[in-house]
Amino acid sequence: MILARASVRNLLRHPWQSALSIIGVAIGVAVVVAIDLANDSARRAFNLSNQLVSGRATHHIVGGPTGLDEGLYRRLRLEQGLRSIWPVVEGTLRLPDHGDAKFRIIGLDLLAQSSLEMNYRFTPNVGPGRLIAEQNAVLLLGDSLRRLGLEVPAYLRTRGNAQTHVLRAIAAIEPDSAIEGQALRTAMVTDISTAQVVTGNIGRLSRIELELRDPAAVESVRSSLPPQADMISSAARNNARRQMTRAFEINLTAMSLLALVVAMFLIYSTTTLSVLQRKQQMATFRTLGLGNRQLFAWVALEAASLGALGVLGGIALGLGLSRELLAMVAQTINDLYFSLEITRVSVEGFTLVKGAALGLGATVAASLAPAFEASRVPPQITYVRSAQESRARGSVRTLALASVAPGIAATAMLLSPIRDLYMGFAGLFFTIFAFALLAPALLLFIVKTTQPLLSRALGLVGVMAGRAVWANLSRVRVTVAALSIAVSATVGVGIMISSFRSTVEHWLENYLRADIFVSSVTSPGSRGVDPALIRRVAAMPGVATITTARWAKIEDARGGTQLLVLDTNPQAFRRFQLKHGDADGAWPRFRSSDTVIVSEPYAYRHDLGVGDVLRLRTDRGSHAFFIAGVYYDYGSDRGVVAMHRSTYLRHWSDAAIS
Repeated sequence: MILARASVRNLLRHPWQSALSIIGVAIGVAVVVAIDLANDSARRAFNLSNQLVSGRATHHIVGGPTGLDEGLYRRLRLEQGLRSIWPVVEGTLRLPDHGDAKFRIIGLDLLAQSSLEMNYRFTPNVGPGRLIAEQNAVLLLGDSLRRLGLEVPAYLRTRGNAQTHVLRAIAAIEPDSAIEGQALRTAMVTDISTAQVVTGNIGRLSRIELELRDPAAVESVRSSLPPQADMISSAARNNARRQMTRAFEINLTAMSLLALVVAMFLIYSTTTLSVLQRKQQMATFRTLGLGNRQLFAWVALEAASLGALGVLGGIALGLGLSRELLAMVAQTINDLYFSLEITRVSVEGFTLVKGAALGLGATVAASLAPAFEASRVPPQITYVRSAQESRARGSVRTLALASVAPGIAATAMLLSPIRDLYMGFAGLFFTIFAFALLAPALLLFIVKTTQPLLSRALGLVGVMAGRAVWANLSRVRVTVAALSIAVSATVGVGIMISSFRSTVEHWLENYLRADIFVSSVTSPGSRGVDPALIRRVAAMPGVATITTARWAKIEDARGGTQLLVLDTNPQAFRRFQLKHGDADGAWPRFRSSDTVIVSEPYAYRHDLGVGDVLRLRTDRGSHAFFIAGVYYDYGSDRGVVAMHRSTYLRHWSDAAIS
């Protein structure tokens, strides 16, 4: 009780010092909790979205850029007798009358056991038959209709595939919970025939879903597929999409842990200062019989109490911060990876417990050294301040030598040829640890080096400033290390961002050389820009050259390959800044043979280089393409394969232009 009252009095006597520890822990915990909640919410929304369109499916049959011929579905269902099989048509539509809002239309065979688990309530209550019987009938989430200011029945003018259609929302989907509604927030559900007409994919399917548990049945179906089709397990397909955002999530988590590391330095510094301020009080307690373990526990428990207050504040702040961060995470995922609607934070108890454990753990870990220091000094020396500083100066060399091991480990990890993001971040944290151990020696070196300059510039004040650092090394060293790490992280991230921005600006100046760009709202397999429009534009006065492009994706178990198909000329080809390869030598092969150039991220991810061979699944089967160059690209972190249009048309039956 006496120790508790002494702690309270000390906290009240130094409120700002105590507040600094609490704020440090609160900020660290808040960042960890907010980022974890944002990542978990994105992961949950992704899983719900997959559940919506996959249902019980264990495998997916996918085709090339134009999808699959619907005859394949009929053959598998009728000739091979498969019953747990469902065709799906997906596309992208925009609503020009409602701010050009983007929706995903999902066409299902509602007469079969649909992949969409139709266990939602509908207002008014409708059955699958109405979607089939009524022309252009669709279902929308009730919240989506209210967001658009519409009521059932509602007419929606849509734009996609260079055509305009009017769809009729005949009912609103009302999910059991708001969390489930996230997956349907930007979805329109309709009959498969309506989806084919609206997306322009007459006679085509986006994919075929199957429920196959028998490995022999899986191999039988796989062996019967045409050359342009492939079968991928749902687990592999979903995992490939999850891996797209893995590096992004790890980056956010590492930055949150960095905030917690800086908080640990603040806790260490304030706890050490608190111990120094109460040397006489502690000496009195020691004289009255307080043991080493009791004194150690007192200091550690006091720091843990401050940490607990910081954890409570950090969790509350993290819950509020997560809502703001979620919008940024969702925008980044949509811009860089795939379309994903995230509107609500999914609060998981494990995340809150983890944040609390990290906050309390960091607090206790940071307070162990000051607590141990307070418990090991005999009562007769406790009054002598110089003993503390003598030990601090004596430990400088030991700490400097101890920094060698983590420094070597950091260097080995950062220079390692192994491509592992975790190892890179481990190397960065070892760098921080090594610098923290080396900070006292660097501080004394700087003071000793600048002492003559300070004395000449500031006279007696400069001399006293340098000696004050020397006399109070035990207090100053940790504060300097914490401030240095925080400033270095800020400067390092700032330089990285500004350098990246400058590089991207230079890349855009070379890459986007055209004066005007025309594109359509494209869906997988859509026809894209109308060829008649291209001919009219080419005939306009003042148009010197036209370059056409087609974006296509070859999906596979690893996530797929993005193709950029170009009908270009030597001048426009030079917009590709080759990192490896010769542009003059690459152009003839690129135009006339089965040759491609790959972006730097694609080459990195697939360990490819100039002279290697890349195998892709074409409409005629697997084919090898020669890599003539690796070019800089900042449009996709997954990477892109660029090929000439003549090469593309030889291997894919797809004449569309995006």
